[in-house]
Amino acid sequence: EAGISSITYSSDEKLIASGGLDGKIYIWNLESGQPVHIFSAIKSIFYLKFSPDNTKILALFRSGIIQSWDLATGEVDASFTGQVSGSDFSFSQDSTLLISPSSLDGRGILWSYPDGKRLAEISNNSAGITSLDISPDGSVLATGAIDNTIVLWNPLNGEVLKDFVDSSDSFGSIDSLDFSPDGLWLAAGNAYQEGTLWDVSSGKQIRTYVGGNSFAFCHNQSFSISADNKALFFLDAITGLETFKISGNTCSVDDVACSSDGELFAYRGTGPNCGTDPDRVILTKIDNMVELFQFRTESSYNGVLTFSPDGSLLAGSAGDEIRFWETSTGKEISGPKINDIFFNPSTTRIIINFSPDGNILAYLSDYNKISFFDIANNITISTIETTTSNFRAFKFSPDGKYLITGHSDGTIRIWGIKP
Repeated sequence: EAGISSITYSSDEKLIASGGLDGKIYIWNLESGQPVHIFSAIKSIFYLKFSPDNTKILALFRSGIIQSWDLATGEVDASFTGQVSGSDFSFSQDSTLLISPSSLDGRGILWSYPDGKRLAEISNNSAGITSLDISPDGSVLATGAIDNTIVLWNPLNGEVLKDFVDSSDSFGSIDSLDFSPDGLWLAAGNAYQEGTLWDVSSGKQIRTYVGGNSFAFCHNQSFSISADNKALFFLDAITGLETFKISGNTCSVDDVACSSDGELFAYRGTGPNCGTDPDRVILTKIDNMVELFQFRTESSYNGVLTFSPDGSLLAGSAGDEIRFWETSTGKEISGPKINDIFFNPSTTRIIINFSPDGNILAYLSDYNKISFFDIANNITISTIETTTSNFRAFKFSPDGKYLITGHSDGTIRIWGIKP
């Protein structure tokens, strides 16, 4: 018998599909263990996936063609041809869109489903994506790349809305992107401690800042800059005037975050000059700049801080684990332990994001895998993996239905999140 090359479950866990090198697809009833459908194709099957509503089974063949079978009729109802590659493709939650990687240049191809019409290509000029953010209303996706470029996209159809052209002589990868809470402004920070502020509607570069490596909006019209010169600055986004400064720190500042309600601010201090606490997180109240708590952490390269949507939790990396701190009490809560074989807290970049409802923390500690951690039950519930190009950035959509990922080859992928 021909070997099985792909197995997948339906989202309702009632069916399982298997496909092999002989081109046959078997649909099995999990409860009875009996096959309910057998489909025959003329090519070896590389990858299988059910549609989100479990009414279709799709197969990616080694020739680069994707075909869809209707489980009710047993007929092929859609075909997708043209430069499809990789071992993955994803649906939109309403099953009207399909995104797949391209074999020629690392781009993502967006298709309408089930008519198989090729709608758009999503790419960042093949430059590796290093950061991304989604506007609060979900209408704009911003990506930053290793070549210092920023692109705005329509996440529904892959259309490029704007390319931001930096008028300064800045260079280096875009390491952070942050939309203002009203979605009117986009702040970017690069690897060489230079920041830019952009008007989203016009694409105009409003201001350039030198000396900051991490940016976070704390109010609609102001944002904070974390600088390696051991000072923290709050500047008005329009005028660029300094409104507040925290200086005299003995530690280098690695990361900065603000709660969504604009009431709390946290930053990470690291380095050999931090005294008895070589690595610590400081939580501060914004309106009066009163320090509330300090949390000690172990060394973590370029670790990221983020608040839960309601501001009740602060999450951050600490050595080989992720920790949570209650912002009202300062109580520490253990999070997931990172056991990836290639993980090194001194060299590996960790990226973390809360789901919009605050129940799940997604984290990237291995460039090939994103894990989802159930905070209330203290357990990792699922993972997604890539075999084509490394994950570099990711964000949940504002409605929590999708996860958008940026990859080292410039590809953008949209993943449906199971309710």
